[in-house]
Amino acid sequence: MYIAMMGAAGLRKATQVALLSATTLPGGWCHTIDLYAGRNGFVAHECILDLRPLKDASGISAEESPSD
Repeated sequence: MYIAMMGAAGLRKATQVALLSATTLPGGWCHTIDLYAGRNGFVAHECILDLRPLKDASGISAEESPSD
């Protein structure tokens, strides 16, 4: 339904914006946050934050709960 509602032009524009955002984000304000990049150094069309350094430094994982 999403593709049908967006139409060819809308889908193309959404893809261009997503790719542009994902490629420019690491060099912009996000230089202090690690982003997941593939073997070629490019990020995906999503912004995937790599929080492993934060986990290693703090000892807190996503599975932690307030009662732990």
